[in-house]
Amino acid sequence: MNASLVVPCFNEQQNLPALFSRAERLLPGADVELVVVDNGSTDGSLPLLQAHAAAAGFPVQLVTVPQNRGYGHGVQQGLAAARGELVGWTHADGQVDLSIVLAALQRLRTRSRPERWLVKGQRTGRRPMERLFSVGHSVVAWGLLERGLYLRELNAVPTWLHSACLRHLRHPPLGFQFEVYVLVALQRAGVQVDPMAVPWNDRERGASSWQTGQFSRLRLGTESAAYLWSLRSGR
Repeated sequence: MNASLVVPCFNEQQNLPALFSRAERLLPGADVELVVVDNGSTDGSLPLLQAHAAAAGFPVQLVTVPQNRGYGHGVQQGLAAARGELVGWTHADGQVDLSIVLAALQRLRTRSRPERWLVKGQRTGRRPMERLFSVGHSVVAWGLLERGLYLRELNAVPTWLHSACLRHLRHPPLGFQFEVYVLVALQRAGVQVDPMAVPWNDRERGASSWQTGQFSRLRLGTESAAYLWSLRSGR
């Protein structure tokens, strides 16, 4: 298997039919396995995932996490099961179309030394407040971390890298800071970033597990700043 795409799912029951429908259209013949992680869902996602995985016309692995320990933990469990030489991850909510995720994979495949590159999505078409939050996140990162790091759109997906790069992820966090950690840790290990513009859509169905209003953004921003400080201290 050349590539593995990890999709962590936490209470995404309403979005799973569309996810598998797109995968059924795009993955056969693409030499990509889908690694779907039921990340401790409580909405009945698991039986639906089992049914879709059993009926899929492309390679699927289903990883079950009994209790949700965070977004990053879910991605890590999927990566541990992945069989591909190239590995990546994205969200299950339809905010990034699967065709774009595969286009990002193709960018990595065209590199002569893919183990030296990280393909990272850069969101476009977002609302002003969302862009402002992302810019603020990057400004704090630029102020705290060393010069020369690529620090735009820190939490964006999709992310694709060579499986050999995983050895550099020695102490990954369990929560949403996982994206930031990967971006910083790999650059410190000499991996270069290839940013790719990614049209960003609204969630297709259901509610976000973390974004419940401006207070949730403020809380995440505070946690992100504290985590960036810890990366500064531990570099």
